[in-house]
Amino acid sequence: MSKNITVRIGFGSKSFIWCVVSLLTAIIGHEIHGSTFWAVMDFFFMPLAWLKWVICQEVNISIIKESFAWFFQ
Repeated sequence: MSKNITVRIGFGSKSFIWCVVSLLTAIIGHEIHGSTFWAVMDFFFMPLAWLKWVICQEVNISIIKESFAWFFQ
C-alpha cells in the first residue's frame, strides 16, 4: 500500500496576510530601532516584537504615523 503525500507550495490566504502584517511590523520596527537588522528580526519574530513593544510601551500612534508618512500624505 502506498500513500499519496501532497505537498502544497504557494501562498494561502492566511500566510499572505501573515507576510503583510510581518512586513508592516518590520517597517514600524525600523522606525523604532533605526536599524535594518532589527527590522529583519521584527519581520521574522513578529508576535514577539509586538509583545515586547506593548509591554515596554515602545509603540504608539505617533510612531505608526511616522512609519507610514508616505501613505498618509
